Order: sequence, then C-alpha cells, then structure tokens
Amino acid sequence: MKQIIIGQSNTIILGSPTVNIPALVVTASIAGEDGTIIYDNNNNPQTGIACTYVPGSPGYYQFILTPDPTLPNQYLRIFWNCTTLQVEDIYSPESYSLTQANPISTVGEVMPVDVFLNDYIAATSKLDDNYIDAVTAYVTNNRAAIVNKLLAAQGNIERELKIKMFKTSDFINRDFYMQEFNTEFWLQQTDWRPIISLDSFKLSYGQDDFPISMDISKYMLVDKKMGTMEFLPTVSPSELYTALITGVSAIGISIIARATASRIPLLFRIQYTHGLDFPNLDPATKESFRNAIGRNCLINLLPIIDPLIRNPSTSLSIDGVSKSTTAGLRDLLKTYQEEETRWIQVTQREYGSGVDMIVV
Repeated sequence: MKQIIIGQSNTIILGSPTVNIPALVVTASIAGEDGTIIYDNNNNPQTGIACTYVPGSPGYYQFILTPDPTLPNQYLRIFWNCTTLQVEDIYSPESYSLTQANPISTVGEVMPVDVFLNDYIAATSKLDDNYIDAVTAYVTNNRAAIVNKLLAAQGNIERELKIKMFKTSDFINRDFYMQEFNTEFWLQQTDWRPIISLDSFKLSYGQDDFPISMDISKYMLVDKKMGTMEFLPTVSPSELYTALITGVSAIGISIIARATASRIPLLFRIQYTHGLDFPNLDPATKESFRNAIGRNCLINLLPIIDPLIRNPSTSLSIDGVSKSTTAGLRDLLKTYQEEETRWIQVTQREYGSGVDMIVV
C-alpha cells in the first residue's frame, strides 16, 4: 500500500491513464478513518486541493502534502475529482497508509515477522514451485500486511484466552446494583487473567471520586491465577471491611445499612496489572504461544496467498495423457483448526480463564 509519512513533505500522484493530459481542473480531498477531512501542518483542511500538471510521457497530476504532525497512524482515503473527465473507479477513493517515518512500534510482539516467514511460511523448504512462487509474490509486496495479520492473530489468541501476552495496566469501574452488599461485594473478579498485581482498590462516589473508602488493596486476598480479589464478609457492623468503609465517609454507613435497596454507580474503582509477562516465561511456554499465534495466522493467511487452496484440483490433458494436481492444504488447515481448538481448551484450563464465575 502507498504511504504518506507524517512530518515530511509527500508528493501524491494521480496515476489515472485517462486524466493525464494538460489543462484539466483536477482536485483532491483527503478523509481520515472517521470520515472527517484531515489537516496539514499549517492547519489547512485538505479538501478541494488544486493539483498541478507534470508533463511527460504520459503526464500526470500531483499535489504536495505535509500532514498535521499530531495525526495518529491510520488509513486515509484520497478522493480525486476532475471537472471534465471521469476519474476511474480505482481512484474513487484511493487508499493510503498514514504512518511515522521508520516508526518504533510500542505494541508487544510475540511472533516477529521474520521468524514467521522463515519457520512457518518457509517457502523454500516446501519443494513446491507453485507454493514458492505464490508465497514469494505475496511476501514481496505485502510484508506490512503480514505484520498486521500477525498482530491480529495475537489479538485473536488473547481474546480467546482472556489473557494478554504482556504486562497491561487496567482500570475497572463497577456498579453496586441491588445485590446484598454485605454478603457479595467482598469478592470481585477481573476481566483479564492472570493478575500480576492489585495496584489500588477503592470505593468512591461520583465522577470526581468522592472517597467512601481508603485504598484497601493491601488488605485484599488475590488469587492471581483465577483473577479474584476478596476481603472478609461484612455480616455485622463490627467487621473490618465495614470499618474501613464507614471510617472515611458517612455515605459508607448508608451503603451498609441499605444494602439491598440502593444503587451506587461506578462504586468500585479497581486498578490492576495483568498479563503473562511474556519476556520472563520459560522457553517452552514462549514457543507454545508463538506456535499458537503462527498457526492462527496461517489459518487466515494461506487461503489468500496459496492458489492451491482456492483451486483444490486442476486437470490438464497433453497428447491424451491426463495430469491432475490436488491440494492437500485444505486438510492441513482443518488439522490446524482442530489443533488450535484443543490448545485453547488446554491453556484455558491451565490459566483458569475458561469460565467466569464467583461462588459467594
């Protein structure tokens, strides 16, 4: 995909073979991913940009863009317009990737693209000319797309497991609905597991965080694997949890006294760190997760790059001799999918992420 570099002057060329003659009125407009017009570094909206003609054989129209340096990385759409000739559909719109020059990714990456290409795609080891040609052609022109698909595969595995690969800080706002506060809310479960640390556990009221309790995170019992945080049940006013709440704010007394008849929006404010801390896992576990991500990526990528999956059999008759080719990759993909399902189930059991349940 064509790129526009943030912080640089970019020459954008209309490659139309029709709109390539002088004396035309050609303009361009650029929309971001949210559909709004983007701005350049001088805070000018990039709509109706006048394009200049560059003579040649053939000639072409172009404009210069230096994007607003505060724009985030995203995909842009350039809409070309000519007052007298119809711009081809392929340029209506034309997609560009807006990115930093040689960006440093801050996203954790379990499967580097080169490891995936060498060890999983492994075109030169397949001893199949059709496979080698298909993979080589795709990789040559779509390396960035493969990086994105590997990140997507990593996200797929994380969502299936409810486990982030790397340390991640998360904040939970939870309501106190009409459950029995004294007998239920002393036990909470996080959305992601395993827990690395419980950083803060408070009860607060309102958007400005009017305090109802102090930070009681150090008093909580944390099951890091199951993702649970619990405190002593408060079945009587003398319990410690009750004292911690009512000792800060009179609102806490109301919570305890009217435990079944109140709702306090976003009462629980929980800050915690979770994830696998991937760099510090043992080598065997690391490779197991890499293998899962590589397999998930292959399941989605091979049908795109390998024609034998899209055309499972071909037949050619030469001088009366029939020659047929049958692809075994469909069966291979089915095997990959079955392996992934089994691996997900086993890993969910290992990390206790298969079922969300708290028994009080």
